[in-house]
Formats: sequence, C-alpha cells, structure tokens
Amino acid sequence: MVFILNEFLYCFFIRMIILNRSHPSTIKLFRKELFLTSSIIDRLSRDAWKKSGSKSTRKRAREQASKLIDKSSIKPIDDILVKELEKMVSKNI
Repeated sequence: MVFILNEFLYCFFIRMIILNRSHPSTIKLFRKELFLTSSIIDRLSRDAWKKSGSKSTRKRAREQASKLIDKSSIKPIDDILVKELEKMVSKNI
C-alpha cells in the first residue's frame, strides 16, 4: 500500500512540476527530497506502530523538542548584560 501511494504521489508531483514548468533542478532533486522524513514522522505499519507504543505525532514531536532543549549549549544572558540592553533600548525609544 505504501509503495503504491508513494508511486502515485511521485507521478502526481511530476505532472504538477511539468505543468507548472518548474526549475530543472526541482525535477532532478524531486525523488530524493520527497522521501526524506524526520524522526517525528512515523513510517511504520499500523500493527508495528501499535507494538512500538502507539505514540502520536504530537508526542514524538514533544520528545524530540525535549531532546533538542537538553542538548542545547545556549547559555542564559547574564543579568548585567540584560540591564545594559534594556538601557540601550529605552534610550532609543
């Protein structure tokens, strides 16, 4: 079923690209770009999805966001710097 749907979408988009006379690189890169998915999108069958815990897309997105936040190396702005920035903004307003 997935293969048929992917082939249908591929043919549909190729027709749209040709009819709209898109840039040649769009046609060249289309197949490669079409099948790239993020870790949030689940490509499992329904049975496999149920066996793996039946996580919704929203739940997977929240988990991914939490992982990215935990890995983040961004440090909070120092209080002194915040006060200086507020002074600069208030002078210009």
